[in-house]
Amino acid sequence: MGVGGILGGFYGVSLTGRRRLGRPFAIALTMWGLPIAFMGLFPNIAVVLFALLTIGVGNALLDVSGLTLIQRLIPDRSLGRVFGVLFTVGIAMGGLGSIAAPALVSALGLRTVLFVVGSVLPVLALLMLGRFRSIDQQSEPASSLVELFSQIPLFAPLPATTVEKIAASCSTVTAAAGAVILTEGDVGATFYAVIAGEVEVRRGTVFLRTLGPGDHFGEIALVRDVNRTATVVALSDVHLATLESNEFLDALASSEAAHGIAWRTTGEQINEHPAAAHN
Repeated sequence: MGVGGILGGFYGVSLTGRRRLGRPFAIALTMWGLPIAFMGLFPNIAVVLFALLTIGVGNALLDVSGLTLIQRLIPDRSLGRVFGVLFTVGIAMGGLGSIAAPALVSALGLRTVLFVVGSVLPVLALLMLGRFRSIDQQSEPASSLVELFSQIPLFAPLPATTVEKIAASCSTVTAAAGAVILTEGDVGATFYAVIAGEVEVRRGTVFLRTLGPGDHFGEIALVRDVNRTATVVALSDVHLATLESNEFLDALASSEAAHGIAWRTTGEQINEHPAAAHN
């Protein structure tokens, strides 16, 4: 199993560039269970050694794909509790299995128990293929959105899985030329990143700046819990990615460095000349 784990670890590295991990997760479940069933069907040393090697590979793939999927799908603020429950339940199930195994082997025989227990995970993986596809779709944001948020300085300290979650949870909206996107003095509830087009930022009747693709606005109201400090108007047809307040603040809260950058830069923008401030 140790040798298989090392081999599986090498393959696991190749998964770092993949966004679709539902299928590798299903394969890993099968690689954990099916060899156990084969040991029950063909109880000889060669089969057992190959089965344990395969289980080691499957275990490495299961850890990489499964734990990464959890990090992608669960809000960062809940990850500690989720992993705590996961490992507590895992240890508890191991204890129950240790208690149940002698009774099952005594009642059914070792080969039968190996076959039955080994069949559980492959059958489960087959039944849940549709769910795994859904997970893949949910955890695969558009690469253009991942790139957009990766280049925003506020999010630079965040781990890749958090940036992917931001890209997956964001919405996209369009605004026609001349449309007012934000109004100075309104309550702020959304962060904006410009995908395409240009917007103009004004404070009162004073022009502050023009923002284009890759730029962002709306963070001061969210980070500082104040009303909008400027008005934003579309200069052309504009395409925007939006994050609601909770999603934006949760992302920053997952990293002390990111939260520090946001707090420092918004403070600087508020205290500097108005032309230096976003809204």
